[in-house]
Amino acid sequence: MRWRIWLLEARYQFLGVLREPMFAIPTLLFPLMFYLFFGVVMSGGGASAATPTYLLATYGVFGVMGPAMFGFGAGLALERESGVLILKRTTPMPVSAYFFAKVSTAIAFGAVVVIGIFLVGAHGAGVALYRWQWFALAGVLLAGVIPYCALGLAIGAWSTGRAGVAITNLVFLPMAMLSGLWIPITMLPEPWNGNSSACCRREARSRADSILQKIQRLCTAISGTRR
Repeated sequence: MRWRIWLLEARYQFLGVLREPMFAIPTLLFPLMFYLFFGVVMSGGGASAATPTYLLATYGVFGVMGPAMFGFGAGLALERESGVLILKRTTPMPVSAYFFAKVSTAIAFGAVVVIGIFLVGAHGAGVALYRWQWFALAGVLLAGVIPYCALGLAIGAWSTGRAGVAITNLVFLPMAMLSGLWIPITMLPEPWNGNSSACCRREARSRADSILQKIQRLCTAISGTRR
């Protein structure tokens, strides 16, 4: 009986989101359009498939971030402010069914985006992977829905309905840009590319060594004074 409630809530949640074109259309089409432009059109003249393969994974992550963060972040904030959550609390539906419906809807939308990007990459960009690599990449991408849902839950629980979309965008867009999802991370400016990270690690290591040497000299001086 409990599983039937979970499945019914997930079904109605999915249908409700699907009937909102302002959410469903951008969530499903934007990652495909971006990959089609950057992964197929802009990389069409290259002899190597490394760039389309790299962008296949990054835009797959970008595609699962949207429904997870906006479904939980903006969606939860609006439902909490409009009184939908209070109405649901008056019903015998368990709280776990609500979260199951949100997560399963995000996974379903993410799966559609991932399948679409895989088809475009395989037939339009010439991406060639082993069969197990396709399934492994899809599994990793869809498993990534869970932490993004948790992040969206935190945003939706603390923000108001009007501010939910704006706050989610403030978190979503910088994360996607600075983590190298839109362009390779090596093309980012100095503070965020891989070279600067290596320089920062070397600088931090040298400073740590300098601090340790000073501590050792201080300890030596203190032990000499005691003698």
